[in-house]
Amino acid sequence: MFIIVRPLLSLLHGYYFRRKDEYNIYLVVICLLILVASAFASEVINIHAFFGAFIAGLIIPRRRKGSSLHEFLSVRIELFCIEFFLPLYFTNSGLKTHLNLLNTFQAWYILLALVFIVSLAKIIPVTLMTRFITRKTERWSYAFAVGILMNTRGIVQLVVLNVGVELGVLSPVIFSIFVLVAVILIFFTSPLLYIFYLRKKPTQVKSKVIVKEKEKNLSPNRTNIYTNPIERIPDNQLLRPYRKWRLAPPSP
Repeated sequence: MFIIVRPLLSLLHGYYFRRKDEYNIYLVVICLLILVASAFASEVINIHAFFGAFIAGLIIPRRRKGSSLHEFLSVRIELFCIEFFLPLYFTNSGLKTHLNLLNTFQAWYILLALVFIVSLAKIIPVTLMTRFITRKTERWSYAFAVGILMNTRGIVQLVVLNVGVELGVLSPVIFSIFVLVAVILIFFTSPLLYIFYLRKKPTQVKSKVIVKEKEKNLSPNRTNIYTNPIERIPDNQLLRPYRKWRLAPPSP
């Protein structure tokens, strides 16, 4: 992927970039085909498709100044995945979780012990390193908030757990315990973040969020993921064949 596919894709991207047609439909389709092929190849060689898709995302060209092809693809793939595939994946993980198997004191003891151990193992190192890096600008509350955010578990853990169940490495009981650990840690993230950080200085945090949102809206390369690309095609291009359409982000 890095030795053959990436250089060829960079040459193709450079050709369209010089013609000021970076979002050409052929280039976009080729990037999506590389994504599917990479995921399929990694699945065939007994590596999860997740890793192949990740490698495909790494080789998307982004070195040229002024290029935003990676962002153009990201916002469109993100919308479809988050709104459609992600709920289905979590539903599948929920169907594989058998809470009725956690009917012993030992199982619940292991669950609580794991919640405590993994929380300490993530929060303490992250808090200390964040405090060390931002000791001149931020307080301990900020460092602890970063540790709380890093303590969350997400899609990667569920992917690994599902792979372990499919290979027979994890039993249904262990799978259910780890899924509950992830759910509990995610559930307590927002309350802990509010108690230790947001509650103490809500005005300052809110002002920072507003400033960042304004900067994001003023960014010329930022694309609104809820904007229909067809609505941004000029009338003179609509008269041309769809292969000649140029999908470009809206001007600021």
